[in-house]
Amino acid sequence: MSTQDLICALLCASCFACLGATPQRVARAPVTATLSNPSRAWELVQDGKVLGTLVEFEELYGGRRFFSVRNADQQELGLVDEHGRAWRFVPHARDSEWLGSGTIFEGARRILGTSRKLAVFEVDLETLARP
Repeated sequence: MSTQDLICALLCASCFACLGATPQRVARAPVTATLSNPSRAWELVQDGKVLGTLVEFEELYGGRRFFSVRNADQQELGLVDEHGRAWRFVPHARDSEWLGSGTIFEGARRILGTSRKLAVFEVDLETLARP
């Protein structure tokens, strides 16, 4: 048996091993990249403790805005769009969890997982860049 015959036999055997699998197709909207720059930022405080930050980004071409919600360690937890729709990122999942609609700050509160009102203080973008 030649090397090519052996490779072909192994490929065929591996294909037959997968006969029980059922492929799934998920309908998705096409994804496009968005170029944006941060324009403003706020610290989100509860009971004197910084729970996280909210960073506003403005699209370079198109003028849309969105808001990144981050924890106190600057790890991004979710997004709020300019219409107040909030999504929390789910670890190891393909899709984000939609949490509801409201104001931008209500969306941030939902993403951070607190039901109580937050104090909001605008901060310089340079402050967030420092470790």
